[in-house]
Amino acid sequence: MDDLPLPLGHDSTARQHVCQHCGATYIAARSDQRFCSDLCRLRHWRGRRRVRSAQASEAEIVRTLIEEVGRLQHEVTELRRANATLREALGRAQMLLVSARNPYHRRT
Repeated sequence: MDDLPLPLGHDSTARQHVCQHCGATYIAARSDQRFCSDLCRLRHWRGRRRVRSAQASEAEIVRTLIEEVGRLQHEVTELRRANATLREALGRAQMLLVSARNPYHRRT
């Protein structure tokens, strides 16, 4: 198709474009043509689709990690409460033990 002669007075340099995928210079058949061939157009589209898919899976991973961090923070809070309760019970048990050994020990 590129072998056809150009009409008189037609400037071929005005139709020279650079392929957005491979960077090759080509004569565009249309003013809005962005790729030198259907193969480059398809490869560019597939590459963009792959990037979008990777971004979507990254977003899913981030969402899952945020949920996991929230769950772990809740568990840490619960463990701190349980630890405080156990420390209080241990303190009471120690006081009972000391008072059982020493009858003159005063409880507070």
